[in-house]
Amino acid sequence: MLYLPDQIQELYRIAADDLGWVTFREFAALGLIAITIWASAFQLTTASLAQIPKPSGRLAFYIRLAPVLLGALPIIAAAAGQLASRPARKIGEVEEVGSIFRIQDQALAFERNMLFILAIAMLIMLACFVAFTWRIGSRDRSIDIASRANNAYFVRYRFLALSIGGIVLLTAAFVLLPDRLAQFLGSFGVIALFAVCVVGLTVHFSLLTIRFAFPFIPVVFGGLFLLASLLGGDDHELRTVSEANSSPEKRACPQRPDSASGFYRSRGWR
Repeated sequence: MLYLPDQIQELYRIAADDLGWVTFREFAALGLIAITIWASAFQLTTASLAQIPKPSGRLAFYIRLAPVLLGALPIIAAAAGQLASRPARKIGEVEEVGSIFRIQDQALAFERNMLFILAIAMLIMLACFVAFTWRIGSRDRSIDIASRANNAYFVRYRFLALSIGGIVLLTAAFVLLPDRLAQFLGSFGVIALFAVCVVGLTVHFSLLTIRFAFPFIPVVFGGLFLLASLLGGDDHELRTVSEANSSPEKRACPQRPDSASGFYRSRGWR
């Protein structure tokens, strides 16, 4: 999501042009997403370690490394997205005298260079994140805090209901104040909140799966997907590739195959 969509690349270009509050919110949201994913993965590894014999050697190293790598993935994707968002330079057309592309290339030169600088800044942020989380994750105190949080909060049904209630209230806030809240948070802030909500529910269901040996995640999310596919409105339905690539006129004005021929036959035309 932080690399592939064209929409996210446009957001990167906007942040590069702004170099102010928008850019700050981009980095803050990215840091929040990375920390949230690392913390959730650390919670799950802590709960899993209590169910198995104490690991050693390479296994212990991989278990310690996994949360750090998962948390680093959003930063890596965002850095790659910065580079992919750089406008391509039209070398042959720019060199032509009087070409409009020369003026356009001059306007895009700042954006092209700034996106590269922001990608480097994200790589620096990545190095700091890896060093910080590796150090925090290696402390016994961090493991104790994660274990207490699992037993006191994430594994309990009432706190799962509390988390779902918080998500419902947040959704209601976006429905009631769609402009103010979204403008204050920015696009990257909204993405970060979405990631926090999804990761929080995933941690709840994963810990319940570990405790009761029941596949909560496939059942819950599969049921939600089935419900959305059956009751989804506004023409949001699963489409095949051929249907998605059909012309907008055919989708907007569907006709029966025999409608035109019936019109001519009613008038005696062949």
